[in-house]
Amino acid sequence: MNIRKLNSGDYGTVYKFIVNEMEHSEVSFTDMSENLDIMKVDDSYLLYVAEYNNQVIGFVSAVKLFGCIDSCYIDITCLVVSQNFQGKGIGKSLLEFIESFGKINKIENFSVTSGLHRKEAHDFYRRNGYELGGYTFYKGLVILEKDL
Repeated sequence: MNIRKLNSGDYGTVYKFIVNEMEHSEVSFTDMSENLDIMKVDDSYLLYVAEYNNQVIGFVSAVKLFGCIDSCYIDITCLVVSQNFQGKGIGKSLLEFIESFGKINKIENFSVTSGLHRKEAHDFYRRNGYELGGYTFYKGLVILEKDL
């Protein structure tokens, strides 16, 4: 297995993972692609894929953030592995890859948000040393547009 930077040719596979494995059918390919294009040119973002036999089998995205309490930390925004390769250490390798980046850059703290229904993901993070440290609250704003 090889871990390398994401390129635009990987978008289709990553999109399938997000829709199928993460059950986010509300995400459009166009929106995801536009977001990844923006993230790729921002050095705060870490975007990597796991590859096996030239096939993308996993994806991780993370962002370096600053907070009022923690000086700098890394938030893992997406970690997904093809269903055919789950349970084979791919997710753990991607997680360790991001953590190694943190260590090299003297970033000690990491966070991840996982949907309430994703019990297997919660178990995965616990097995890898992550603890429940709080709640994430969301609010969507409705933006109204008026054609003139």
